Amino acid sequence: MPSGRRLTGRCLAAVAAGLLAVGTTTAAGAADGVRPEPGRPWFGPVLDWTRDLPADYADRLGETPSLYGQSVHYPLTADDRDYLAQFAELAATQGAVAVLSLEPQVALDELTADDAEVLADELARLDDRLDTHVLVRFAPEMNGSWVVWGQQPKAYVAAFRRVADAVHDSPASDHAEMVWSPAYGAGYPFGGSYGAVEPAGRRAAAQLDTDDNGVVDDRDDPYGPYFPGDDAVDWVGLSLYHFGARQDFGDNEVPAAGELEARLRERFGYGTRTARRSFSDRWVRPDRPLLLETSALYDTANPHGAPELGLKRAWWRQVLAAVDDRPAIGAISWLEVEREEAEIDGNLADWRATHTPALADGLRDDLAGSSVRLGPVTGVVDPGANGTTDSPDAEAPAGGGASPAWWAAGTVVLGAAWLALRLVRRRRTA
Repeated sequence: MPSGRRLTGRCLAAVAAGLLAVGTTTAAGAADGVRPEPGRPWFGPVLDWTRDLPADYADRLGETPSLYGQSVHYPLTADDRDYLAQFAELAATQGAVAVLSLEPQVALDELTADDAEVLADELARLDDRLDTHVLVRFAPEMNGSWVVWGQQPKAYVAAFRRVADAVHDSPASDHAEMVWSPAYGAGYPFGGSYGAVEPAGRRAAAQLDTDDNGVVDDRDDPYGPYFPGDDAVDWVGLSLYHFGARQDFGDNEVPAAGELEARLRERFGYGTRTARRSFSDRWVRPDRPLLLETSALYDTANPHGAPELGLKRAWWRQVLAAVDDRPAIGAISWLEVEREEAEIDGNLADWRATHTPALADGLRDDLAGSSVRLGPVTGVVDPGANGTTDSPDAEAPAGGGASPAWWAAGTVVLGAAWLALRLVRRRRTA
């Protein structure tokens, strides 16, 4: 029999889902096959939804983002399906794209075609009801040693392709796209990183030893062994963070001029001078945009170094400037959380860009001066308007398309529901 905590979480989820369902209508005007315009990428945050909801973020920023990111466990349990539905519904109230990061909870070779069909069916139901657009980011950073699904190229490729086949065959295929999203390769194979998986066996090592010199080191290709194939991938993604000078975590130094560009050219942080083609040159195409997940780490326990505003503004300005020279960047997802990080001795790292008025004002001003596309970009689902929807080109208030009365009640219930669900599932915070 379920524990009392689990019952509480499920009851709160049901109340929240019911609240969202009142007045919810299918979004009008969302075009099939939503894609960003070249040179006008979508922009939005990855939030900790136990503390921070889309309306709160939009209020702080003073703008409506065009995407929101969230992680969901995979394969989907009943609770995970509730969580996914709530995420999609709240993104839809602002006409935002939902970036769904699927985090495997079992071994990759235990993920089945049936698991993928459950996901595809859920996406089809959400598409039918909300007409939202979802980027399915399956098992991101799979080339890293800090995730349990990491550095297992053969099993990863097979698992990705099972999910891609189901999503592409789904009725929701126009509004659900597959994202292949490794971490930036400097430091690969990353050695004994915190939380590292067990050392790879001989078979996996052979797959990773791309230069056939008998050892897996930073001369080997950090991306190619994990690529699932052109037919399976609609977007490519890359995790690119500033966390200190060179590869030093948490020293609170302002990013050097040209740091992001050096990363995009595959020239930053590698221990050897092996010639490398850039990630973009290899994987990005006109019909396959790039999703950047990024942020800048600020160590709150470090009394030295640059002020937080100067550090983070220098990084987001480099990110926004890159858009002008790289029109294939289709989306920018900013990690808007604070959490303890083992790489800075368990100190609290603040990755957020809107938690103070100075940061939020600075980011808003720089976004206004950039070519990024803010929201809404899909139809806006208005849960309080009794059948009314706005088109993607309609002017939306900073807090999204929902009525203030709805948000006042909904934020309290949803916050409690997601906190309970997080406690039940013990979601990863690293």
